[in-house]
Amino acid sequence: MAEKTSASADGFDHTFKAIYDHEIPWESDDVRGLLTLPPGVQVKVLNYDPVMKRLDMKQRFPPGYVEPAHTHKSWHSILVTKGRMCVAGKDLRPGDYVFGWDIPHGPYEYPDGCEVFIVYMGDASHVWQKDDLLEVLKAVVDPELHMNIVDLGLIYDVQHEAEKVFVEMTLTSPGCPYGPYLLHAVKHALLPLNGVSDVDIEVVWDPPWGPDKMSEEVRLELGFDV
Repeated sequence: MAEKTSASADGFDHTFKAIYDHEIPWESDDVRGLLTLPPGVQVKVLNYDPVMKRLDMKQRFPPGYVEPAHTHKSWHSILVTKGRMCVAGKDLRPGDYVFGWDIPHGPYEYPDGCEVFIVYMGDASHVWQKDDLLEVLKAVVDPELHMNIVDLGLIYDVQHEAEKVFVEMTLTSPGCPYGPYLLHAVKHALLPLNGVSDVDIEVVWDPPWGPDKMSEEVRLELGFDV
């Protein structure tokens, strides 16, 4: 790595850098307090300016990884460098480009795995809206009723704040034998999300759960009057 430092009164990092790719290690999990990565996703931090809040990095996604729809506090520019990225109905290959900011975008899909070059300006953390979190939780299925817990009406509220997701949910009954399993499954579904480091679940019994909490489709399928 070659660097030529230039002092600056504005506080920005004006250092000239020429970097060999092999000199920068892949990182995962909590990256220097800048990013919280989901399992299997890795980054190489090439440059970070804390004053400008600019982060330049390479990011690698494993085959089959899907990043749900989300927004950011910052904007990002993405250039595909290896593999394939599927977003907005387009099959993007090396050289293709993506820009995203505070308008919901995604999901991003990486069927064969993918590497991209990304520039973030500002806080790189994802912001997950309630509707997007509910879509993620539809992957959790009640083992007894064989329906997802969102359409069953078991999720009363879910919010994302400062890398933590708060879930207010109920069970079909206080003695539900699958309660511990469902709580574990909810955490397991949410923790892999980019920008989520903790999940706080509160189980409530008021209002009590009943068929009126189900979606119309689920009530019909389970034989309840609509």
